[in-house]
Amino acid sequence: MQKIKIYYQERQDGGARMGLQLGSEQLLQAFIKGQSDSDPRLTWYIDLNIRIEEDEVEQGAAAWLEDHASEVQNVIEQVADDVPSGIDNDGVPMTLKVKGVSGLKYDVVLLAIPRMTALKLSKELRQLARKWPRLIEKLEELAAA
Repeated sequence: MQKIKIYYQERQDGGARMGLQLGSEQLLQAFIKGQSDSDPRLTWYIDLNIRIEEDEVEQGAAAWLEDHASEVQNVIEQVADDVPSGIDNDGVPMTLKVKGVSGLKYDVVLLAIPRMTALKLSKELRQLARKWPRLIEKLEELAAA
């Protein structure tokens, strides 16, 4: 078994970073520039950790993610449903277990830093789910080291 991590991080400046890791290797990454002056402090993030069979990503990370895009979108929506009033901002990430329609099991880690962001996290997650298909098109494969 291997572990895939899909992550999305929202920054104070409105920018975002997202990507996909297989084990400890970064395979896909994108940075979306924010509207204001550069401020890399995170306001919230979501990590989707998935255990897969060793050979599932043979066709490439971008193809795997495209094949699973609607399921990932659905998982993000499920997480938004699980936190309708947001989360308590105690500085400790929240972990949820979600089963995708394909049977994949997702360990989802969430953290929102400022209290107001934590309270509106469900809304942020729904926005992320809506724009997910467009976001994954921005991901670029990283050259093998």
